[in-house]
Amino acid sequence: TEAAYDYERVLNPWMVWAYMTIMLSIFIFDMINKEYNGNISDRFRFATMSHRSYLLYSLIMYTFVMLCIDLLTYFLINGIFDSNISLSSLFLFRIFCNIMGFMLAVFARSPFSLYRLGLMVTVVLLSLHAVMPLAANNVQSVYEYLHPVESLMTGSVNILLPVLLLVIIFWKGCEAVVES
Repeated sequence: TEAAYDYERVLNPWMVWAYMTIMLSIFIFDMINKEYNGNISDRFRFATMSHRSYLLYSLIMYTFVMLCIDLLTYFLINGIFDSNISLSSLFLFRIFCNIMGFMLAVFARSPFSLYRLGLMVTVVLLSLHAVMPLAANNVQSVYEYLHPVESLMTGSVNILLPVLLLVIIFWKGCEAVVES
């Protein structure tokens, strides 16, 4: 029945994992927040690597490590719960979460504001997920490409991922303008 379908969809282990991943990905980047807004940037005046390059390198390393953990999680959840998703959508979801967490950490003024932003983003996404069944069909088709968890569950590419990549490119490019 439809009620049983909704119950299974809400308690899907990948959906629970996805919302936890969003929140924890933002929280993990508090180190970036502390380094970006702290006194560590003074150390990079005489280094061969710029401060923003170092932060982007940290983002890449974090993403690689978390992708390895996600690969292990993929096999565990599929083995235990027999709930399958696309491996490519899982990787794109992780990249989205890490870039979003990174950019929020860069723009947050303090670790506390980053934690508030992380909770706020997670609650807003959960709320949107809860009210989306009430929306019209034409809104639901757009929602699938905008909401990161829905993109993970359906295997579609999130439209916001290229936008976040452009924001990072612009952020990194601003450093070159400042240096010249």
